[in-house]
Amino acid sequence: DDWKDIPMEKVDNIKNVKVGAPDVNLMGSTKAYWRDMNDLSYTVQIAWQENGLYVLINVIDDKLVFAPDKGAKAHLYDSVEIFFDGRGESGNLDRITTGAIQFLVIPSLKETPGSCKVVDLLQHSDYFDIRFVGMKTEKGYMMEGRINPKQTSKFQTSNFKFPTT
Repeated sequence: DDWKDIPMEKVDNIKNVKVGAPDVNLMGSTKAYWRDMNDLSYTVQIAWQENGLYVLINVIDDKLVFAPDKGAKAHLYDSVEIFFDGRGESGNLDRITTGAIQFLVIPSLKETPGSCKVVDLLQHSDYFDIRFVGMKTEKGYMMEGRINPKQTSKFQTSNFKFPTT
């Protein structure tokens, strides 16, 4: 397994829920969309190599809602949104410039590995080649992909800057 030595981040509790967290109404009752880690949770692993950034995401979701092929707003369905900022702390952090990308990855519906649809939210597809494959799993879905500057891009992996601590 290529990922066995890569640290894993696990997101599986209420403090990580941004959309769907319990909401107390005026009458005092709570309407909770997120119930527990079996309702929705994920793990993510990220690895860096000279030819790009590699990402592995495993999602547990008890109710999969896949986007139709046409006319759908992908963010309303099962998808993973990724924001990557390779400009480092000294970049133009108050605005999106070259080196920052934001995109949605829509999982494959198949039970065997297949291509995932990638939606470029910042229109930076001229700069980056973003490819993911994925598949439905017993408890949700998984996706594995690579984010890599295109050969013709003015932004290359040697320009990525990461904050140091």
